[in-house]
Amino acid sequence: MNAIAVLTITPSDGLLEFYSRFVRLGYRVFVVIDDNNFKLDNADVKAKSGVVSLIQFEDDECRRAGFLDFNPVVQKRSRCSAWEKALYYFCCRDLSYDNVWFIEDDVFVPNHQIISTVDRKYGNADIISVDNIVNRHGALDDQEGWPWWRLVPQTILRPPWARSMVCTVRLSRKILTDLDALIRSNKNKLRITNAVIALIKGLSLLRQKSLWRKKFYIEYIFHTLALHNQLRVIKARELSGVVYRKQWDVSEMNSGTIYHPVKDCDLHNRYRKILNQDAAE
Repeated sequence: MNAIAVLTITPSDGLLEFYSRFVRLGYRVFVVIDDNNFKLDNADVKAKSGVVSLIQFEDDECRRAGFLDFNPVVQKRSRCSAWEKALYYFCCRDLSYDNVWFIEDDVFVPNHQIISTVDRKYGNADIISVDNIVNRHGALDDQEGWPWWRLVPQTILRPPWARSMVCTVRLSRKILTDLDALIRSNKNKLRITNAVIALIKGLSLLRQKSLWRKKFYIEYIFHTLALHNQLRVIKARELSGVVYRKQWDVSEMNSGTIYHPVKDCDLHNRYRKILNQDAAE
């Protein structure tokens, strides 16, 4: 059985309404909430009735298990985001799913069928993502100018490395198990590595350069584990609309492709009606 984990700061009624319909296709749906001040009583009736499972964890629970600093580009280091909470949940609390889709809330999914279509098409892949860029020799700045290789703790993970955007990604139970094992065996080593950095650079400099602390960043850790463990990674054509930054217009979209980013959540339902009507015609 596969699960879908939607990562959001706080869930909107529209988000809950759309993702709750995946249950009829045989998925378990989880909405992982970033904001711990959000009260579950505010959620949609469908979520409260159990159609969609809402997940919140206190930051300390994730930290104690070693699930922190996975998404340093967009979060403050002092708290755990929905990414840490989702990975903690599916690595440590609920191991019952063959694959888990992780989907950020600014990802535009045009219809419910596209996820099940991708699942059927690519079968037992360990990762389904938009890309799989391999860094064979450990260059800290690759040809695309991606600088985040500097986050890799090289005493723990030797090259080759691999990366992809993962705002939409499907991870297998094998990948999640390997990730949990990596964290369990190295969380203390990672703390020691960063303490050494602090001593060498000086505390004030470390604060200025906090992004360069060594950490298991989501955009490289899954694909690097797959590369090291000879697991199967699929670059799905259906995810070709997932890019870092773009102002998408519905006129350049189609119902067979997932897109990122569409930040205005009010546009999601409007775009779905347009695209799915066009597809029906």
